[in-house]
This record gives sequence, structure tokens and C-alpha cells, in this order.
Amino acid sequence: MSAFTTSLRSLLSAAPHTVPTTRAFSSSASRALTRVSVTGRLGATPELRTNKNGTEYISYSIASREFPRNGEQVTQWWRVAAHKAAQRDFILSLPKGSLLLVEGELNLSKYTDENGAERQSAIINQRTF
Repeated sequence: MSAFTTSLRSLLSAAPHTVPTTRAFSSSASRALTRVSVTGRLGATPELRTNKNGTEYISYSIASREFPRNGEQVTQWWRVAAHKAAQRDFILSLPKGSLLLVEGELNLSKYTDENGAERQSAIINQRTF
């Protein structure tokens, strides 16, 4: 055994192995945050909607394509909600088929459909595009 390994082991054994009693981060309930970037084409002209609180937002969908190794094209649809008023006029003027790169937070929610089946929905809350 070398002198370096011996001195390293003695240094590590001398270090205190106590766990701090206070946490370095907030103890409040944390919210899971998933950032996502999607490049695709607009499926329809964006719509201006109002939620239950009376806040206006823009709703639209994006189709993105993947090409797995088997060669078949797979299209995935993403629902997007844009809440920033500064982007409203520009987004509403985009025609169907426009190419976009959307970045935002992915929110997953569960619901029960009219047949009683459990379903899951994903919506991107747009931050930038």
C-alpha cells in the first residue's frame, strides 16, 4: 500500500460522519417540474380561450414526427397553452402548418372519460417559442 493511500484512509476516517440537522433546501411542498422542447407544425389555427378564473390563454396543438429504427414514421400530438399576453398577437396570426419550436413545462393530469375509463392528459405550458 502506498503512502498516499494510507494518508487518504486516515484522513477519511478522521472526518466527521454526522448528518446536518438543518436542510439546505426549502421544506415546503415542492412541485414537480418537467421542461420540454418540441419542434413541430401547427395542427390548427390557435384559439383564444378563457379559463374558469377568467384568465385568457391561447390553446393550440403541435404535431411532431419521429423516425424509429424500423423506418415507420410516428406522429405525436402535443397540446400547448400560452399564457403570456406579449406573445398573443403573434401566435394568433400564425396559420395552420407553421413550423414552431416550443419550450415550456409539461403538466400531466388524470381524468375519467364518459365511459368511466381513467385517462391521462399532457399539456405544455409555453414559456418561449
